[in-house]
Amino acid sequence: MSDRHDAWTAGESYERYMGRWSRLIADLFLDWLAPAPGRDWLEIGCGSGALTAAILARAAPKTLLATDRSADFLHHTAAALADARLSFMRADATALPVGDDSRDVVTSGLVLNFVPDRAAALREARRVLRPGGRLAFYVWDYPNGGMGFIDAFWRAAAACDPAAAALDEGARFPFCTAAGLTALCEAAGVATRRVAPIETETRFADFDAFWEPFTLGAGPAPGYAASLDPEARARLRAALARELDTGGPVVLPARVWAVDATMPLGGGRARVPDMTKGGAGAALRPGTGFGDQLLAMIASIRPFFSGLASLPSTTALIAAIWPSVRSSSVSVGMPSCWKSAISAVCSMLKPSFIMPAWASAMAAVPPRVSVAAVARAVRMRVMSVSVDPGHVPDRPGHVPRGTVAPGDRSPSPDEAVRCRRLDPL
Repeated sequence: MSDRHDAWTAGESYERYMGRWSRLIADLFLDWLAPAPGRDWLEIGCGSGALTAAILARAAPKTLLATDRSADFLHHTAAALADARLSFMRADATALPVGDDSRDVVTSGLVLNFVPDRAAALREARRVLRPGGRLAFYVWDYPNGGMGFIDAFWRAAAACDPAAAALDEGARFPFCTAAGLTALCEAAGVATRRVAPIETETRFADFDAFWEPFTLGAGPAPGYAASLDPEARARLRAALARELDTGGPVVLPARVWAVDATMPLGGGRARVPDMTKGGAGAALRPGTGFGDQLLAMIASIRPFFSGLASLPSTTALIAAIWPSVRSSSVSVGMPSCWKSAISAVCSMLKPSFIMPAWASAMAAVPPRVSVAAVARAVRMRVMSVSVDPGHVPDRPGHVPRGTVAPGDRSPSPDEAVRCRRLDPL
């Protein structure tokens, strides 16, 4: 990457170039994210510590592991921040030095676009996140001039040297848009909850204050400026001055795209038995967290109903239940997952059993609540309804209620954990 002048070895110089603006965005990002306190965080690419400091000050983390590939950045940030909750490790974004399912939040600020294998970095973040954990990051809106002073620099540089146009971050990182970041996450198996712009402004006292950070060599634009001979650098400065030097402050816009994704309660990797087919199970698709919640609930109660007959008409019962489901939750984004989950319930229970249980559950859940609350209510109501033995027809192989049929099993420890972790992060 040296031909693109991505120099990341001077923490103090980068702080003067970008760090102060990063701090403004970091505070706004955490306000937007509104994370729960007491979580275990991991930061990818801590840089000069702008987001690191904001997390410690505003997110009340239980722990924060800050990682970066640059030893200089790590030393700079460690010297600036002293906190018992904070630790540092040198690491690549695609090989994080922690175990599976070990963090509640993985985050990064203004980093992902500089990672060569971005999809691998997102998959690695998925690996270390606990079920229900959050992946949250932000990048500059380069393609649309979202970092005004960088955009102005490259316009002037391209006017002086047409070859410089290829170095412009807007050309290098065209995916730094809402649609591009959503597609990038989906390709890595990460379903986004929100992608939104966050805006502020960069204000320099005068043109000299604007130009000085570009002479320090830390970052793509300063790296390019430092590579020029003195005469070429003077031409570049003059071109920028013609556009921006008014004799007073230089004020330009700054905008990032922020991404917030929540891992499914199954972690995107675990498998839950597919009880609609009676088989060993099928992998749940990443991003169907509410489906995971209900299916995990089904897995937890399956042993209680292993001896009940299958319904003759699952479709009819789904049709009766579906309106209640839709009106009782705001978290539903993929109705097919709900239908699969309800079908699984229906395949285990008789109409005279499930209808009172579902109606009772719906009566106990206020309108517009989370899927987790619905799932808990359904589980409690279903388990509290008594079964009339007369509803279970005599048939070969019938197993009385309270015993486990051959081939059936209790939920695995992983399924049981998911059932206990119904509350979202």
